[in-house]
Amino acid sequence: METVTISIEEYESMKQQIAWLMEQLKLSKHKQFGASSEKSDYDQLSLIETHKPEIPTPEIEEIKAYHRKKSKHSKDRLPPDLPVEIIEHEIPADEQICPKCDENLHKMGTEA
Repeated sequence: METVTISIEEYESMKQQIAWLMEQLKLSKHKQFGASSEKSDYDQLSLIETHKPEIPTPEIEEIKAYHRKKSKHSKDRLPPDLPVEIIEHEIPADEQICPKCDENLHKMGTEA
């Protein structure tokens, strides 16, 4: 390994450069990752208070209530001329027992 000799002035100069670079790195990291703030040198409230423009009072108007008429035809209903087909499914008598309570099943829509 080769020995390098430098003068005290060069050493002090490099020491100052390293300190300056470390400070720049610290500032850069703080700017990128540090807490941000929206503080400013100006007091915003004092800026608002110094400039108070004359604001005219608004005119009050009475608005009549508006009621929408309900439509006569419901959109849920099917057309009356649509053909109706009733399909009944029969379960064999040995399968007409409830698997949970072991009672007889009944037709849906009718009382038991």
